[in-house]
Amino acid sequence: MTPTQENQFKLTILSHTKTLLDQHVVFAIIPGEEGEFGVLAQHAPLVAILQAGQVKVYREDKQTVTEVIHISGGFASIKNNTCEVLLNE
Repeated sequence: MTPTQENQFKLTILSHTKTLLDQHVVFAIIPGEEGEFGVLAQHAPLVAILQAGQVKVYREDKQTVTEVIHISGGFASIKNNTCEVLLNE
């Protein structure tokens, strides 16, 4: 299945010094302080504290991980079909 604009959201992962990711994706799993959580298109607004772990990125579908980004913590802000992850590192 080819991703469409309706089933994608913009995922941006930023450190203090650079942008690690800035793409439209289908699904992401993010390590929240209270456990992992998934993000899909049109996710409800949310601000979450993140713990060290892996952000798993799914660009094409919800079954195939296409990239894994290791983080040491930070926070995520989700609104308007955009998820921004700001890292502590």
